Parts: sequence; C-alpha cells; structure tokens
Amino acid sequence: MSGRSLLVATAEQKAALQELSRSDVHGEADRARAILLTLQGWTSPQLAQAFGVTPDAVRHWRGWFSERGVDAMHGWTIPGREVTATSLPLGGSPFRDGKKPTRRLGVIVGTAIEDACHGP
Repeated sequence: MSGRSLLVATAEQKAALQELSRSDVHGEADRARAILLTLQGWTSPQLAQAFGVTPDAVRHWRGWFSERGVDAMHGWTIPGREVTATSLPLGGSPFRDGKKPTRRLGVIVGTAIEDACHGP
C-alpha cells in the first residue's frame, strides 16, 4: 500500500501527541512527531528520511498508535543485558567519546517538524 495514511486522531490525542513531542526521551518524541506529521499528510518514506529510520519503522509506529493510542508512543525497556557501572568502559559513559549523541534532524527538516507539531 502506498500513498497517504488513513490514520485519524481525536483532538485529545493530538494534544497529547503535541505534549509528548516535547519529551526529553528522543524515541517517544520522534514517534509522536511522526504521528502528528502523518495526520498532516506526510508519507512513510518522507517520515523515514526525516527521522533517519526505515519506512517500515514508521508503519509500525502508526500501527501501534492505531491499536493502542498515545500510550503506545511512550518508551519501553528493550530486553537484554542491564547496563551497570561495571559493564561500562573506563570513564563510565556508554558512548565512545563520553558525550551523548545529538539529534540527527537537519535545520530545515527539524524546523518543518517543529512547526508542524507546535505551530508557527
């Protein structure tokens, strides 16, 4: 299936998505923004390029939203080994250079997303 999504959201869901799009948790903010942009007509390939994910990932996010609403956009714990201080490299940071990664969205795309999610 290609083209525009048929996804719909209530006013309450849109408001909750807008609030979630401001989250400090990168993944859930991106998922909320993607749903808001879907409601404005963005396609999976457009969203995938903007967020640095695959079109299938975007489709999964939409499916989760369709099935479980805004709650499905919140973060979750991925199964696996728990990170502890003793499992980290010397210096204690899980990142190679000791710094958190920055957002990957460009200024033009980022601005379009911010405008679409929060208004001009």
